[in-house]
Amino acid sequence: MVRRDNPRRGATHMVISNSWANEANAVFRRRALFGFERHAFYKHIEEGGKIYRHTLAVPTASADDVALLAAEKKDWATIRKRLQRSGALFRWFGTMTAAGAERVIYSSEPAFDGAGPLSDPVAALLETLRATTALRDPYPRRRAHDGPDGPWKPTKVQNGKWATMGTRPSYALLEMRQDAHDVAAAAANNVNTWKATPEELANRAAETIERTRHWAVLSAAPTETLFQLWESVGFDLSKKRWESLFPNGVPAPKETERSGVS
Repeated sequence: MVRRDNPRRGATHMVISNSWANEANAVFRRRALFGFERHAFYKHIEEGGKIYRHTLAVPTASADDVALLAAEKKDWATIRKRLQRSGALFRWFGTMTAAGAERVIYSSEPAFDGAGPLSDPVAALLETLRATTALRDPYPRRRAHDGPDGPWKPTKVQNGKWATMGTRPSYALLEMRQDAHDVAAAAANNVNTWKATPEELANRAAETIERTRHWAVLSAAPTETLFQLWESVGFDLSKKRWESLFPNGVPAPKETERSGVS
């Protein structure tokens, strides 16, 4: 991650990142999400209510699928409005299967007349979560899951000071000497780096983080030093993301910018 107001400052999650593209993080998210979903429908099922499931195929974002994409959007709008009018609990998930991308909807009321309830909603939900992911090319970009606002919906945690630039592949995380390699690369490029304290990690209860390394580039260094350094030590970064964060150029460093670590 980089500071939105200061790209010379960075903090990397050494074990769990904030992206579905990181498979380790995706597994963590699915496990947490399963607990939230069971809680969302628990009272409804306990009172004898049924759970229904409906699936919509998601066409690609290519020009050939424009009409199909519009039809999927219209079908989803129809389903969502019907569930909202009935006051139903519902959640949707973006899944990637061998047959392609799908939007899977779970609800406490049927989305269409004649729809039958699930005999084993827990097993069905687990099957869906295994394939849940944030859709990306060639499909229209969309979140992995969502639903109507309500007391049962987990609060979204967001830190506006930081922005995720990419992820680190699993092979880099598993290398025994990766951390030592990071320290050596930082020293060779005149970049300060240090591990976060246990107290700092303990205060970030919204995420599961075992280790975090901070990086700070001197104000006299080129603004893209951190970006280039991270690429050299195995991060998968997005240049488009960098440019979208700083469309008017990189902001000037603050006078109080941290240039070293005591």
